[in-house]
Amino acid sequence: MSVFFRPALLASLSFSLLPAAAERVLLFPNSDFEAGTLANWTASGDAFTRQPTFGDNTLARGNVSCGKQGDYWIGTFENYDGVTGAPGNVRGDGATGTLSSQSFTITKRYITFRMGGGNLPAQAGAKLICESQEYALGTGFNSEAMFPITFDAQALMGKTASIVIFDNATGGWGHINADDFAASDEPAVPSDGGFMLTPGIPEADAPMVGYDQPLRPQFHFSSRRNWLNDPNGMVFDGLHYHLFFQHNPLGTGWGNMTWGHAISTDMMHWRQLDHALLPYQVDGRSGTIYSGSTVVDHNNSLGVQVGARKTLVSFFTYASEPFYQAMAYSTDGGVTWKYHNNGRAVVPNQGFDNGERDPKVFWHEASQRWVMVLWVQNNPGRVRFFTSTNLKDWTFASDLLRNWAFECMDMFPLQVDGDPAQTKWVIYDASFDYEIGSFDGATFTTEAGPFHASRGNFYAAQSFNQAPNGRVTQIGWMFDGPDSAAAYGLPYNKQMSFPCDLTLRTTPAGVRLCAQPIPEIASLVTSTQQVSSQILTPTSNLLAQMGNLDLVDLTIEFDPGTASQVILDLPRTSVRYEAASGVFTFTGTDGNQAVAMDGSFMPRNGRVKLRLLLDRLSLETYAFDGESFGAHYINPSNGAATPSLRSVGGNAFVHSLVVKSLGSAWPVETPLATTLENPGFEQGIPSGATFRTAIPGWSTFGDWSDAAGALDDSGDALSQAAGYPDFTGLGAALLKARNGATEKSAGIYQSLGRVALADLGKTYTLSADLGARILDGAGNYSYSGDLTVAFRKGVNGGTGGERGTLLGMAGVRSITADDVALPSLASVSPVTTTATFTPGIEDVGTEVFVVIDLRNTGSSASATDGEKEYLADNVRLNAAAVPLPSGPMAYEGFDYPDGNASLSGRNGGQGWASAWQTVDGGNADVTAGSLTPAAAPADFAGRSTGNSTSLPNGRRVGRVLDTSPAGPFGARGYLDPSGRIGKDGTTLYLSFLQQPNGTTLFYEFEFHRDNLGDPGRIAGIGNDSPGDNVNLRAPNGTQTLIGEGNTGVNFYVVRIDFKPGNDDVRIYRNPTSNTEPGVPTLTRLDAADLSFNGVSFGAFVNGRTVKHDELRFGRSWQEVIGMGPYKAWIGSKGLDGSTGKEDGFEADPDGDGIANGLEWILGGNPLASDAASLLSGPSPDAAALTLSFTRDEAALGEVGLVIQYASDPGGTWATVPITNAGGTYEDGVTVSVDQAADRITVRIPVNNATGNKLFARLRVTEP
Repeated sequence: MSVFFRPALLASLSFSLLPAAAERVLLFPNSDFEAGTLANWTASGDAFTRQPTFGDNTLARGNVSCGKQGDYWIGTFENYDGVTGAPGNVRGDGATGTLSSQSFTITKRYITFRMGGGNLPAQAGAKLICESQEYALGTGFNSEAMFPITFDAQALMGKTASIVIFDNATGGWGHINADDFAASDEPAVPSDGGFMLTPGIPEADAPMVGYDQPLRPQFHFSSRRNWLNDPNGMVFDGLHYHLFFQHNPLGTGWGNMTWGHAISTDMMHWRQLDHALLPYQVDGRSGTIYSGSTVVDHNNSLGVQVGARKTLVSFFTYASEPFYQAMAYSTDGGVTWKYHNNGRAVVPNQGFDNGERDPKVFWHEASQRWVMVLWVQNNPGRVRFFTSTNLKDWTFASDLLRNWAFECMDMFPLQVDGDPAQTKWVIYDASFDYEIGSFDGATFTTEAGPFHASRGNFYAAQSFNQAPNGRVTQIGWMFDGPDSAAAYGLPYNKQMSFPCDLTLRTTPAGVRLCAQPIPEIASLVTSTQQVSSQILTPTSNLLAQMGNLDLVDLTIEFDPGTASQVILDLPRTSVRYEAASGVFTFTGTDGNQAVAMDGSFMPRNGRVKLRLLLDRLSLETYAFDGESFGAHYINPSNGAATPSLRSVGGNAFVHSLVVKSLGSAWPVETPLATTLENPGFEQGIPSGATFRTAIPGWSTFGDWSDAAGALDDSGDALSQAAGYPDFTGLGAALLKARNGATEKSAGIYQSLGRVALADLGKTYTLSADLGARILDGAGNYSYSGDLTVAFRKGVNGGTGGERGTLLGMAGVRSITADDVALPSLASVSPVTTTATFTPGIEDVGTEVFVVIDLRNTGSSASATDGEKEYLADNVRLNAAAVPLPSGPMAYEGFDYPDGNASLSGRNGGQGWASAWQTVDGGNADVTAGSLTPAAAPADFAGRSTGNSTSLPNGRRVGRVLDTSPAGPFGARGYLDPSGRIGKDGTTLYLSFLQQPNGTTLFYEFEFHRDNLGDPGRIAGIGNDSPGDNVNLRAPNGTQTLIGEGNTGVNFYVVRIDFKPGNDDVRIYRNPTSNTEPGVPTLTRLDAADLSFNGVSFGAFVNGRTVKHDELRFGRSWQEVIGMGPYKAWIGSKGLDGSTGKEDGFEADPDGDGIANGLEWILGGNPLASDAASLLSGPSPDAAALTLSFTRDEAALGEVGLVIQYASDPGGTWATVPITNAGGTYEDGVTVSVDQAADRITVRIPVNNATGNKLFARLRVTEP
């Protein structure tokens, strides 16, 4: 094989066309309030003054997002319009009034909008007035977040109407939130009961973070973000354990209750998926989703099973007034859900309590019925049993009256001491009070109890339904304790307890329920250290050689002997055994010792046995193999720097000590694949048959066993004369349908893996060539079929399986035929059809499939029952991220109209997450012209753009930077585990111009973390102290002198070296060099933790005002002084344009065949012959030509790069783009990207060669 490889230059342009979405239009101008005024609305009363509200000011609502669309919305609790006041200002619930719209014509079937606030239908909400009739549109959910609502206006189309938003409530929840009134062809929430938040969770309240924050629990489940409480719907489906949980998608405080969802194969390594059940409205009632349970419908009682996959059925409390029990089901393994009867009650409120809740459903084998256990009354406690044979209709069975019983009931059988003949039933409540007895399928009979089985921060525990071999495994919610978000700056709040297997054992006190950590914890063990038969003295330390012990599973058996205490000093806590009382204590969050477990644990046969699990924020203790246990939050500031095990007051004896260090349970998130196996269906050829059902690399589904397979034309049998279209190569996929109504669908699919954070911001494109072969009799016939290529989730394989749920936009080719248009044998030529998918934050964790499927949509009787053969070939897959900006990662030149223009609301520049906003006092002004510094690098002024900004006294404005994973900082590796700019090991440069009108305080350029006001300010440059100097404020309250102040324009370049602990800062004031000077104006080592995500300008007291201009955030000195990336590169390489140092993009000063442009992007040296080290390969093998190279991360996003190949260098070259994600392209060419190393591997199959020759070249565009 001959190979030719050379650099070249190329300029290219590409575009794609997507199908149009269902049209959605405003009802009238400003029906979405985005004008920032009440234009076309009329307000009365005082509830709608200073409206619309500007921004998502979560401080006004307990850190709960409003779920707005755009920038402006109505919130009658709020008191900030972006001009007057400040974010977080509120008026409270006392104001009342109405807001009436102009008249408009109803032009579409649906009126959609977003609404939150109080669930007070008669007092606060929205209504439609049409021809003097009033129609209720909706009210809130007793939730600050707004959710989508749809009103079906089909009967009113063509008529004139208006909308009235009203707030006549003055008590609790006496306010209304509303936004985005529009007309639509489609409902905002699907009518089939699919659960969704549209248009989605705002990015500010769905931080794109992983699970690697330093204080995140590493082997206890916590939500990726926001609030978590009760475990719900725990079930094993035969493959995965499902953990649903109470979750607030819009804040780190309780509220907006939904069912979050995570899955695991071992109850250790969890993967969080999109929400399963979300708040909804039905029959004019609004409600959220409280706790409940899930079962696998093993015998298809509900009657909705699809294929071989069993249905998941979830029962939950619909939290409206009063509560009732509803049901939803999933036929695709929990990927998507449908309400039964649109979410109406399967068990109505029983009349005892408005808050009846938390249905626990399970299968009772002996009676062959489903059983529901439901808490319905407090004081006295009443638990009601129901039975059902179809999961829809429930019959009262009995009541259990127990004063201890309160919410979150659970119930299951267990063998006493493992004896099947001694099987008992256990029933318990949220506080883990329990009884032991018998259950006949209708009535529980108590034999022992009540007992209490836990201590500490343990509540609302549930067990997995249908776990294998009768196993009962429980997870509880760790309630109370610190607010993780507020106390430690974490993106989540609260965690689950560690999973424990429950058993009934005979103890000295009788038969009791015991809990032990599941054995699957062994998968996390990184090292094991053991000690046995050792005397423990007050001066000894049996942990001295065991290291830090950050994450620990520790078991100890000891005899206290003469010691008064045995003490385990550990990171974050200390566990102590009091020999006199037999009590275990631990160091709680307040620094004081607290009881760890209920009971006195005196030695048994000279031994006390303790096991403990230590995670970042929690401690769990188990005495005597789980006869008693406790789960507790601990404080990361407590504990010992050096772990120790010692005695006090005498000697003890350690029979056995086993210390297991643990690793993290959180899985590594791998991005979606962009290479497909067998994309051209050429593998396995020749196969010896023209059709086979097995397709290497692909799975199939269909209405019958032979509905999908692969063609093999290696024997030239599949000719056009035989009706086959001309397809690429020798292989193609074949999907078949018959005229019968039940044999009309088939498909093939491959998994790309699960969506990771790194996939956000990318657009995936899937293409295939789709054609058909028509085979039928001579009689009258007609039929039509749709061939679809798509990204999907929840695919159900095998006979009777389904194609799953669409992700993104599908590509559809419809093929129709009849006996007039076509003969009984005809071919339909392949046409390329394309699908797209752009993952969002709600898709993270979702398994994504590429699917090509057929649905025969219509057919008539014909002389023969012929098969309709649909073909797919030449599948291509690629991903492209939004192009990163050239030059600085973020830039603002204030290129806005000058005059009296306000800066707030302006959204120019690049690298920002949102517009400028007023933080304190009022707006900044946009002033004409750029600021000109007295000293700056050469040509700096010529690289400045737009105008500048001037901030009057008594004000602060700020802006949030784009910290999304695919954004400029995320894609270039600057985000720390909390999603802020500041990853350890990175260096950030930023520059700005600053001009105060005086030298005394107060003026500053400020850095912020999560909040643009004072609570989030972490550093500043300006004057915040008496005197006339300019200082670095870092941390708050610490001033370090930069130099004397002046009223001129000063140019600052700031370098921050992020590292563990406090970060280093170097400040250069008025530098003039195009390269970084050797000596900064100020060097401040270990200044503070400077991770940030926003900046502001402030000017207060003494009549101080301040101007700013030319904000740049970059990776290098050259980027923040405005020098272009290629020019900065040639300067750094010594290319000055002289002979032998030519600096042109196409120049090749070292003569190695690699032009400067390619040297730049490949990280080469343009003055040294290094072609061999830059390009690995070509390395041919039997199947493909493979080429590899490393792309310089510094050039990422600056240029376009393609690979081209041809069998004749003088002929036509095929082109494949090199994107950040790689892909599968025409002719089976694949591009793989190792993101960590920026290593690119291109594989070109040998079937693209002619005459055993194949040429390849790399081409790059000039920026």
